[in-house]
Amino acid sequence: VQDAVLDLRPRGWRSAEQAKILSEVQAQLQRLLLAQARESCQGGEYLAECSAINSLDLPALCTRGEALLNGIVLWEAVEVEMHKGFECKRGALECKIFFLNCVDPRLNCEKWSKEEEIHLFKSEHQDAHRWDLVAQALPTRRAPVDALMQVQQVYCPLLSTGKWTAAEDSALRLAIQKHGAETQIPEGGKRDWVLIAQCLQSEFEVRRNEQQCMQ
Repeated sequence: VQDAVLDLRPRGWRSAEQAKILSEVQAQLQRLLLAQARESCQGGEYLAECSAINSLDLPALCTRGEALLNGIVLWEAVEVEMHKGFECKRGALECKIFFLNCVDPRLNCEKWSKEEEIHLFKSEHQDAHRWDLVAQALPTRRAPVDALMQVQQVYCPLLSTGKWTAAEDSALRLAIQKHGAETQIPEGGKRDWVLIAQCLQSEFEVRRNEQQCMQ
């Protein structure tokens, strides 16, 4: 998920799909939490636990089932349900990334405060662009993608935006040949897009970041 969380090119989620994933995450969290209660509780304690779980709204369920959200079993079940009634088939990992980055009801979507930006700047340097760790280190709940976009907007104001020019495309191909050719990638490895972006900026004066290069 660490790599996938940086993929800023998700296929568009329709409003019906967004509503569906919210309801399915709630249903699967309840199901799995009730299963855990059945294994750990007995008698009256079990009934009380079931009542408490069934009364929780989605934000509270997410907090209580944090470990389930970080695993894969829940998302495999969500994937099965998301395949029903929709032409665009969403995988378990895609569902997980979209929910945690975009529609998790606990996410902080308010304007960034000065205190948050200070924490963000420190965390971004300490965790070397591990945006999942950067987001976790913030005192307020922010999505990894939100942290990445804020760094790009505040600390990288000179980045080029918009459609790539022909010259930029040509420079990118040369940078990939130099630092990301298939023969240079170890077995089971991936292209080093950070290195490719650094090459673009230092050798070709093309101000694009690794996410833009991946697209």
